[in-house]
Amino acid sequence: ARLAAAVAGRDTPVHIFARHEFVVEAEGVHVHALGGADEGDLLERVGDFTHRACNAFLRQFVNGSSEGPVPFHYPAPGYDADLELASH
Repeated sequence: ARLAAAVAGRDTPVHIFARHEFVVEAEGVHVHALGGADEGDLLERVGDFTHRACNAFLRQFVNGSSEGPVPFHYPAPGYDADLELASH
């Protein structure tokens, strides 16, 4: 938690994907509690968490979903405008 607070203190947002919620008292640190699997052996539970963490990351940052783990809005032009395809 201290490392996350130190990084966030340098104006770098920090996102922690964890099994359980915990408190980090630092602005700019976001904890995403994804829950844990109760079934399977250790490797199966690790694989399950990794899958859920990757999906949460994709929903939040790649898709820019406002319904992701943390509300996220970034006004940006469409992909075609970035590639300058709209003018061709």
